[in-house]
Amino acid sequence: MVLCRDVKDREPQEELNTAKVGDVVVGWTQVKAPADIKVIHRWILDGKTVKEIPLEIKGGGPYRSWSKKTVVHPGNWKWQVIDSGGNVLKEVSFTAS
Repeated sequence: MVLCRDVKDREPQEELNTAKVGDVVVGWTQVKAPADIKVIHRWILDGKTVKEIPLEIKGGGPYRSWSKKTVVHPGNWKWQVIDSGGNVLKEVSFTAS
């Protein structure tokens, strides 16, 4: 689970930890689950949730998915991957200027 600038052939490209206003940031997730599950990609700016994207993960082999967020405001951003129980599976922070 990483933040990157793009996805090519279902793989993350150019991991990042900073961005500029106008950049597109991609949260890339790979999950292997024995059964179908739901996860949420949560985008947070300065402590406030600005977007939540639900993802349906199919059980079985590795499943890759991603969400995109255009940075429209500078500040301290977080991207979280949340399971159906509300647990944070991954959290990545980045700064936008």
